[in-house]
Amino acid sequence: MPLALLIDPISTCNLHCKGCWAADYQKSDNLDLETLDRIITEAKDMGIYIFLFSGGEPLMRKTDLLKLAKKHKDAVFATFTNATLIDDAFAAFLHSLGNFIPIISIEGTREQTNERQGNDTYDACMRAMEHLHSHKVPFGFSSCYHRHNTEYVGSDDYIDKMIEAGA
Repeated sequence: MPLALLIDPISTCNLHCKGCWAADYQKSDNLDLETLDRIITEAKDMGIYIFLFSGGEPLMRKTDLLKLAKKHKDAVFATFTNATLIDDAFAAFLHSLGNFIPIISIEGTREQTNERQGNDTYDACMRAMEHLHSHKVPFGFSSCYHRHNTEYVGSDDYIDKMIEAGA
């Protein structure tokens, strides 16, 4: 049995990152809340209690995802996110929930991140990390290696910067 189950609750995204397909999908390419709940319930019946959300931008469905995390308190939920929808109130709620972990997509430096994900995305990522860290919400980060950032995102300096930010 797998340790974790990866689910794409939504295919669309609020960004248009270079090299990503998600912004091109139809807004109707989503799993409804009932289907997501059924999948999670069936997976738990098989012994899976860790769920990873990807997509698109899963936090475009944050109301539904948080309902699932609240209902299934015996499971852990993590979501890959561009962090643009994480604010202080959301971070505070995640702290009270206790079983939902954001994994922030960041591509390295401000220039490297903004070049791939769009202007101001780096700042959104760093603000989200500040909100999450201040509310003691565990979070991780995910970096896509490409020819413009490989040296930096593989460096100790970058990893140290992410650790200092609270990841």
